Amino acid sequence: MTRPNNQTTVIVAHQFETLEQQFDADLLGMWLFLVTEALLFSGAFLALAVYYHQYYDTFSAAARELHWLLAGFNSVTLLTSGLAVALAEQAADQHRRRLTLWWLSATIALGVAFLPEGLRVLHGIPCRPGPLSGSAVRVFRAGHAQRHVVL
Repeated sequence: MTRPNNQTTVIVAHQFETLEQQFDADLLGMWLFLVTEALLFSGAFLALAVYYHQYYDTFSAAARELHWLLAGFNSVTLLTSGLAVALAEQAADQHRRRLTLWWLSATIALGVAFLPEGLRVLHGIPCRPGPLSGSAVRVFRAGHAQRHVVL
């Protein structure tokens, strides 16, 4: 909220006593999120490294069947949607309503573009039985997505 003389009014949420307490809580929440992300992905990459060395032939066979174009599209879609949300937040902080709505619309469109892939992953990946079955991948992705919603 901006006053006529361009001074910014900051509203302290009802559960906080001071603006400093609210800022500290925001900062703690962001650090908690970053630490849990680091823990989750370090464990996932460690497991990937262990499986890669134990089942090199399986990884080689899977790499030959990878659809590079689809994987690249999915990666670009996810990264771009994250960028669009960050730009929407920045535009909202600058009180640029039209730009905020545009970036949020772009985020929704990118989410819709990724939706078929997300549904395919959650409802079953057609794969051969092996040490890296589709269910392990689905559990990891679902747990990661659930953490984002909770945090």
